Amino acid sequence: DSAVAAMAAIQAEMLSLSMDESGCCVVERAMELADPGELRDLARALRGSVAAAARSPHAQRVLEKAIFHLGTSDAAFIAEELAPQARAMAQSGTGCNVLISLMEFSPEDDRTVDLVDRILEDDLLGLLGHKFGHRVAVSMLSNCPCRQRARVVTALLSDMQRFA
Repeated sequence: DSAVAAMAAIQAEMLSLSMDESGCCVVERAMELADPGELRDLARALRGSVAAAARSPHAQRVLEKAIFHLGTSDAAFIAEELAPQARAMAQSGTGCNVLISLMEFSPEDDRTVDLVDRILEDDLLGLLGHKFGHRVAVSMLSNCPCRQRARVVTALLSDMQRFA
């Protein structure tokens, strides 16, 4: 079947297509048309390359699409792979979008909670004042568990004049 062959060809070139301006559109469309098994296979092809994909203006869109379409447990590898670089991703123009998607679609998942905890570990005031970190903090306030939201609120209240 030609549809099966097309999905296999996309999966075989998933990372290179995702990193390309035109290729990422092909991958996104394939993800929209894929059945659940094919979608998992496509996403799995990005394992080991999630951090690089999150830094790409094109591949980050593919990660967001995967988070949107996959269930929480199937998308958990994305949070796991980003965790070691959580703070850098929060301050990245493309990485922050992937983090925000994880917080929107799986905020209670243990891997996402760990990822957010790592972001909150260090210099929260610096994160709040950062162009992209601020967007991540707003998403935390909207989506994350109460304990994590409380950390952000406490930091905001500690310097009300700066953040007013």
